[in-house]
Amino acid sequence: MAPERAEKYDLLPDVSTIESPPEPDLPLSVIIPPMRLPALLLSALLLTSGCANICDRMCVSEADLYERCLPVWNTTWEESGFADRDDYLDRCYVIARGDLDLTEPGSQQRQDLKQECTSQLQKSASDTDCQTLMN
Repeated sequence: MAPERAEKYDLLPDVSTIESPPEPDLPLSVIIPPMRLPALLLSALLLTSGCANICDRMCVSEADLYERCLPVWNTTWEESGFADRDDYLDRCYVIARGDLDLTEPGSQQRQDLKQECTSQLQKSASDTDCQTLMN
């Protein structure tokens, strides 16, 4: 019985001799458009750093939603009162962090603010029809 098995496996090609095709050397700018790279890096930094809080994540999520919805709303960052995505994020961070800084750690006010950020984050992350920021 063992020789029959060996014969069956001898029919399979020797995969150790198969060469895989070389991977193309694509520059990062082809994989990630250059205009998106700073926003992606900032988002990654905020989401992975210890200082990122729920309100920062809310700002990034809302900026993503806003950017995705601008064409749906037939408008631009400038027409919406912002120079660009980074300007939107800067203003959101100032407001959200400022509100948190005005509260005492562990206070009910801070918990309420974090809950509001959590709620807004969930809404913006689940928005499918660009209506969250309109309400």
